[in-house]
Amino acid sequence: HTGSRAGSHAGSRASRKSSIASKLSKQKKAEEDETLSHQLYAHNYEALCRIYATRSRLGSGNELHSSLLSASHFAVRFFASTVDLANTSAQKLAIGDMEAAQEQAAQAAAADDESKSRRPSRLIGVLGGKKKDADLEACYIVPSFQTPLNLADWADGNRWPWAVKPEQKGDEEVLAPLKEILSRAEQGDFLIGDGCTWAGHPDCFARPALTFHTLATLLDDLEEHGYHLWAFPVLALQLQLAEAFERPALSTAIACLANLRLSRLASECRLDDAAAAAATRWAEALKQIPATFSSFDDELEAVRNQKAGRGNDNEALEPDWVKGSGKHVGSPWSCSELHAYEVWAAMSKECILHGEVWMACTLADEAIKHAKDHGDRRMLRDLAITKARLARAEGRYAESIKSLKDVTAADDEQAAKIACLLAEAYQKKGQPSLADSALRDTLHAMQTAARESTARQQDARQIRSECMVRSEQVSAVVRRLRVALVATQDWVSDLQMSFSTQADLGDGLHSAALFRRRVAADIDYVKNVAALLEQKRLDITRDPVSVGVLTFDHLEQFADQLCTVVFSCKVSRDALLAHAVPSEGVHGDIVLPAEDLAAQLDTWETRCMSMRRGFLNLAREAQRSSADLAGRQPGAGAGALFSAVPTVGGTRSIDPVKPVGDREALAQNLDSWLESAGNDIKHADERKQVARNMAEVETSVALLANAATMLQCVSAGERSELKEEDALRGMPSSSVEALVELGRLQLELAARQAPGKSARGSKWATAADPYEAAGMECAERYSNILASKNPADLLGRVGAATADAEEEANSEGISMEEVAKATLCEALRAALSARHFPSAKRALQALALDAYGLRCPEATFEFLAWLQSVDACARAEDFFEELLPEGHGERVQLQLLRELEARWPCPSKLASYRSVAKRLQLESPRFQRLRLQDLPPISEILTTSVPALTLVVTLQVHDNFLYLGAACTPPDGDPTLRLSQVRHMVTRISVQESELNACMQKMMQIKVSLEKDMITSAEVDETLAGKYLDLLAQAEDALIKPVIQDLVSHFWQYGLNIEHPSNPKQLLFLPDAFLWPLPFERFASFSALFGSSNTAAFARDFSLHLLAQRTRTPPPTVRPSASMLLTDSFNEDRLRPKDDPKSETMCMVHKRLVEAKVISNAEKSLHGQMLTASPEDIKVMLTDSTMFFALGFGRFFSALDSRHFVTQDLRHLKLVAIFHRAQNDDGFRRQTKRDSMKSIRQQVQCISMKLCVVSSRTPMSSTTRSTSVSLYPTSSNPMFAPSGAGRGHGELLWHAVARQLPGRRLHHARHRAHPRELEHSVLRDIRQVLAGGEDRREGIGGCACSEREARVSVCADSGRWPATWQHRALGSQEETCGGRLCSTTRGRRGSLAAALSHGLPHRGPRVGPHGGRRGRCQEEEVMQLGARAGRHSGRSS
Repeated sequence: HTGSRAGSHAGSRASRKSSIASKLSKQKKAEEDETLSHQLYAHNYEALCRIYATRSRLGSGNELHSSLLSASHFAVRFFASTVDLANTSAQKLAIGDMEAAQEQAAQAAAADDESKSRRPSRLIGVLGGKKKDADLEACYIVPSFQTPLNLADWADGNRWPWAVKPEQKGDEEVLAPLKEILSRAEQGDFLIGDGCTWAGHPDCFARPALTFHTLATLLDDLEEHGYHLWAFPVLALQLQLAEAFERPALSTAIACLANLRLSRLASECRLDDAAAAAATRWAEALKQIPATFSSFDDELEAVRNQKAGRGNDNEALEPDWVKGSGKHVGSPWSCSELHAYEVWAAMSKECILHGEVWMACTLADEAIKHAKDHGDRRMLRDLAITKARLARAEGRYAESIKSLKDVTAADDEQAAKIACLLAEAYQKKGQPSLADSALRDTLHAMQTAARESTARQQDARQIRSECMVRSEQVSAVVRRLRVALVATQDWVSDLQMSFSTQADLGDGLHSAALFRRRVAADIDYVKNVAALLEQKRLDITRDPVSVGVLTFDHLEQFADQLCTVVFSCKVSRDALLAHAVPSEGVHGDIVLPAEDLAAQLDTWETRCMSMRRGFLNLAREAQRSSADLAGRQPGAGAGALFSAVPTVGGTRSIDPVKPVGDREALAQNLDSWLESAGNDIKHADERKQVARNMAEVETSVALLANAATMLQCVSAGERSELKEEDALRGMPSSSVEALVELGRLQLELAARQAPGKSARGSKWATAADPYEAAGMECAERYSNILASKNPADLLGRVGAATADAEEEANSEGISMEEVAKATLCEALRAALSARHFPSAKRALQALALDAYGLRCPEATFEFLAWLQSVDACARAEDFFEELLPEGHGERVQLQLLRELEARWPCPSKLASYRSVAKRLQLESPRFQRLRLQDLPPISEILTTSVPALTLVVTLQVHDNFLYLGAACTPPDGDPTLRLSQVRHMVTRISVQESELNACMQKMMQIKVSLEKDMITSAEVDETLAGKYLDLLAQAEDALIKPVIQDLVSHFWQYGLNIEHPSNPKQLLFLPDAFLWPLPFERFASFSALFGSSNTAAFARDFSLHLLAQRTRTPPPTVRPSASMLLTDSFNEDRLRPKDDPKSETMCMVHKRLVEAKVISNAEKSLHGQMLTASPEDIKVMLTDSTMFFALGFGRFFSALDSRHFVTQDLRHLKLVAIFHRAQNDDGFRRQTKRDSMKSIRQQVQCISMKLCVVSSRTPMSSTTRSTSVSLYPTSSNPMFAPSGAGRGHGELLWHAVARQLPGRRLHHARHRAHPRELEHSVLRDIRQVLAGGEDRREGIGGCACSEREARVSVCADSGRWPATWQHRALGSQEETCGGRLCSTTRGRRGSLAAALSHGLPHRGPRVGPHGGRRGRCQEEEVMQLGARAGRHSGRSS
């Protein structure tokens, strides 16, 4: 609890040392203050400002706001009185000058004419009270000085007449005009009374130290309540206060602090010129502050001597509590003196907000040193919080906790800040229980103190502090619900309770008149809950079993409650605007933070209403689907997962029709079809007949248009000064979100204004067959004749006439749909420039799925490609947020960028922001990968980064539809002509995401069963294999077969059997994260396009932009060649009694490869018999090698955790090949034990897609070409470019590695499978691919020759397409990818040929002494981590 601010000293040290005349002057001034004459001067207004500032700290409600405005008003009057005094003095001086001139003229006349003695009249008037001449009475000059007219003008120091710097004329200093006039007036006795003071007068600040502390708290309160404009006069007063301190170092520090705050507040109000001028002033002064530290050494020494003289320990601190009182009462603190460390402490806080972390640390450390010597425990508590914030900014959360653990006797505000910092630190360290305990204990202590207090009601500070803690508790609950499973009704109850808590919190803030705090708290809560609901919507759609009792009806109810939260907050929003936005005197080109906050609330109001409409539609669709599925017969086959066969265009047919001979089945299907068609017609009629309620959408558009227009204009003005190619340009996130929501609402409104149509459905509806349409038209004419109607009244012509009418109406002006598209495109560009990927994803979802459809295939394909790239970047950010250590330099810098972007409207004008962004741009490949806007257009990427005649297919699932976009690159030729020759095709089919997810889960379960079964059995269970094949066929029937014919007819114009120069030669898959586990490369529908044996024709990647980035990343510096081998890290390979005694173990293979000089760096290569390699050992090997190989049991990431992997800089590596996932009893037990020790969160971090995305953005070389070759290349992604031998690299590697053994039993036992001739043949073929790279003595060697129980991933320089390809085997659990880390494959099957044909897991062999390895191989992973420039070609090898 804050104690009394009454000082313990009678006056300041400066007053004790002042002269007797100064004391008498102050005494007279005090007497005048007591009488309080009708005329007030600067010192009176300064005292009134302090009084009302202190009153605002003690009050609440409207009294608080009134006191704050009054304090700011008296700060204005402080300078206004000075200006008035200067103008009055100037008038008096002018009259005096005229009087003197008249006297001189009279004397001259008297000297010339002695006969005329006339004495000129003396005009005293105001000066002496005597009568003036008529000419002098009429004399009036225009006022020379004036105060700023508008509050915004107070931010510009150049408009302060009292702050004009003095001029220099040689060695003589000439006073500024205002000060010179007041000085002349004082010398001429024109200023009446001894108590007359003005700005710059030595006595205008009676208590400078107390004024400093009061103004500091006043500025905090003004900013807290949104009174940013009213803070500028107070900052001007603080700058004037700096001149009252005689010590130059202290005066400079105070002025620097005021300028720091002035530049930040001016920037938040979009006053760029004023902010830049203030930044220029503090930038130079801040650099000189550390040099002044030594000037206070004498003061510190005097304090230490004084302590020693009193017999106190130098380490002793002042007491926390008043002794002798029965209650905890904070000890009073002295404010009669101002110490430099108090100013430095305030400056360190401000430096954190400016991103000047190093200077903040320097100032905080020096302030702590001084505070300890002075024994100032109160300031040490404040500095401990500052140090914790600095440690948090650097990712050192343990240090943050350590800084706060010894803090005691904190007041409410400090306790709230400490609790929030501790909660965040414990959350980051994975200790949520301690975080909850810190918040709970702090809130309990606050409530207990409030109950024991004698005050009638809590003041605003106490309410604000308590609400800070409660708001953090609510956020913790929402975070917990986001990762928790919806197992019982408790999940729903907890979310309901959070709504109640947030409502109580908002009511408390509003009653305390904390309007800005409430609006900000409600916006944060709505953001968190909206993200939670969107996540659960996706879970319900794809995996209804995992969400338990949660349904779309619950989500609709929660969305409605979110709308209620926003609606109830509008009262505080209106009050905030009424208080914080002046009704007049504000420039039109500025936006106050209060207005920005109100615009954000409007944005989230419209988004919550849109979310509620979406959930309501999903709930109705779910009810309809349930009713339809209940009336249908189960699909063909007892194990069918897909309830119906999808059709192109967004519809879904009934269950597969049985043979015509089965009349009963035919009748059932016919009845089902008739019922389904009847329901469709019924729903269509209802939509036509029921009046559409567009009021909500129209109101949302109007509401959001105002906010978006205001923010957009300001942002455009801010960015106009920046160059177009400036890498740091960007728009505030609030502006981007407003534009995105406005565009989506405009598109929705355009769809609703089209009567009887669904925008998405109509744009994706396929055109009718002309022959079928002609037949239907003829039949309709006959029907009209039979019904005695006009034969020309055809339904098709009526619809065409309606479409023509709509097109004609739209041609008269710009349609709402075109406006929506333009708005979304503008928002997309802004979001990509600022790296706001969530907003960019929402904009692209509307553009790709709703805006164009089949009407413009090229635009739809490009937006689908953009959507996939943005989603990959968003996932990469989330994954790195989880995996990167908290103190990692790249993570710290990115976090600093995000904080500055969230705090500053235009952060690119900050020197700290530009410095960090420039460093990341140069040193961080991950940051470079996030800059999608730097890449060329999609059409140029297709023609420059993708080989000729490559069919690029993107597959994405959204809202129970599979969207397929395809583009085929033209043959080689003129680059300008090739851009127009790219062919595009888009389509979509309906697919139930829940059914597709169930199919993939069952496939994964079968693979796990196969792996467990093969630990004890040497044969694959044929029953499980049959189930796997059946699931594979169902997935292909549901996803690919409905669209494969469209692909063939569009890109193979003359059919598959006719060779044509424009036919595609290879295919690149771009599946989204949901479809990534499916082995599209092994689907028979795709294999038929290029031939079942042409496995090298397939490849896959994450996105088109990621592929283009690899080709445009410059290669790193070349290192000397060094290859290392890590073998059997845990020494688990041992010969069993039934094995051939002459067989080799893995460690024996390691020794042979090292002795044969296949591995060049034998000293640093390790195997399990030498030692058990630790993660640090593996990291050293990765750092010192250019080619790294690993051979062992289990997953490679059981030896090197993924958190260690993502921190490595592996740009120097040319090849990393991992031969793992073999299993024996020891390896399986070790892997199972390690998995059991991991939490669910850690296990999720090792899933395939996550590490695939991470590996595509780890700091490794990007100019790589990887070829993945497996024993069964179910999804091998070889490079398409031909090699020097005339064959593609994929084909070469396939022939090198994919060899068959003579007998089936050889796949499951250790034996001598490969003679030396075969080993050398394999090695020769692989080296042919690696030609031009490493020394020919190096290579895969014996490891590559072992019978296909491992995968090979190599980098090869094509000289043409240095792209990285990721491969994936059917039924595989990918470890990593992105071209750097390849996939793994579970299990083996006895027949190698069958595995190649069907894509089933295949079991690896035990190989003999010529390059074999022991153990049953259920999974192997091959990763190609990156490659550097080759020795000959300059590219990776």
